[in-house]
Amino acid sequence: MHDLKSAHSIVASCAVILLTATFAAAQDGRYIIKFKGGHKKDGKDAVAANGGRVVLDIDGDDVVAARVPGQKLRDIKRNPHVESVEDDPIREPFATWSNVTGAGGEITPYGIQMVQADKIVLNGTPAGTKKVCIIDSGYYENHEDLKEGAGVGSTATGSGPGA
Repeated sequence: MHDLKSAHSIVASCAVILLTATFAAAQDGRYIIKFKGGHKKDGKDAVAANGGRVVLDIDGDDVVAARVPGQKLRDIKRNPHVESVEDDPIREPFATWSNVTGAGGEITPYGIQMVQADKIVLNGTPAGTKKVCIIDSGYYENHEDLKEGAGVGSTATGSGPGA
């Protein structure tokens, strides 16, 4: 009797694994599909014929992003109009978007709270009432390519070092 219960448990476990694998294979994956030059229309037709759905058509290039059923991916990869297929994973930002509404009903741009720029007080006036232009050029004066004073001078606005 004990062996029969074990056998039933093993069969049930195998069934769950098989169903899970089948379900995963049947799921639509998102892929970037590059077609051979001039074959975009034929390639898109092949995607549709295999149950796929184009979700982003990149104009001017022979490339689309498409959702494709897992069991049909191999057929699409083997299609004579397809040059390459690669995963197009969902990308999530590490930081959260701010939907805080500022003066005039505008949405506060990403990163303002992160760097606490909304907390600045300039000459006794809250920062929200001042206009400031910040240009981040990525310039690092001590970079090895900029040794011996190269690049030291005024900025486009006439302010900064050497102005």
